[in-house]
Amino acid sequence: MVVACAEAAGSTTQGLIAASHQTGGRLICIVKGIEELHSSKQALSSDANQVEFVVGNAQTLLSNDYKSADLVVIDCNLENHEGILGAIQTEREKNTIVLGYNVF
Repeated sequence: MVVACAEAAGSTTQGLIAASHQTGGRLICIVKGIEELHSSKQALSSDANQVEFVVGNAQTLLSNDYKSADLVVIDCNLENHEGILGAIQTEREKNTIVLGYNVF
């Protein structure tokens, strides 16, 4: 599972941590910078050690390094979230689930 956060990881990521325990999978959280990384670890507290954090550009990472993820969750507060969602949906196999959150 991969989640791409616009800011710090929070309650959505905590829910995905619980899901990863149930499935035996791993959870990668993409944040855009070091500040968001520190805030995410602080917000998740003791659960932070159950997440693999990656700092970088969500679209690039999802299109390359995490192209094989079976579940992708995108924060719709990310800049260009519609482009990211469109790009990863066309680049992935049909059995990949792609979700957006913070949709207003």
